[in-house]
Amino acid sequence: MNGDSRPQSRILMFLWKCARYVCVILLADAAVIAATSILLGRNLLHYFTLLTLSEAGMLFLAGGAVEWGHTWFTRIKKEKRQSFDQHEKTKLRVATYIAVGTALFLVSYLLSYPLN
Repeated sequence: MNGDSRPQSRILMFLWKCARYVCVILLADAAVIAATSILLGRNLLHYFTLLTLSEAGMLFLAGGAVEWGHTWFTRIKKEKRQSFDQHEKTKLRVATYIAVGTALFLVSYLLSYPLN
């Protein structure tokens, strides 16, 4: 299935990968917030949206850093052209960071009103 070149399957695989990352991050955040709330004996659920919002910002920065760093290091090596495969792999990594960051931003935005 990884070698399938149909655009629909590649998009679905990409979305599935991003959804898994978002679920792992949200479950880890919920576990940290729940454990901290229990240990401190206070309700800290309202920090959940702040935590996801800050993680979304970090993922946006990481995506930009990956793209900027790849472009910058390619110029330092004085490579005249990067291969198409290298360029596509870099674009996929950047797109993953941006998609996961966008999803976390939307979750924090949607949860900010009910948890406020």
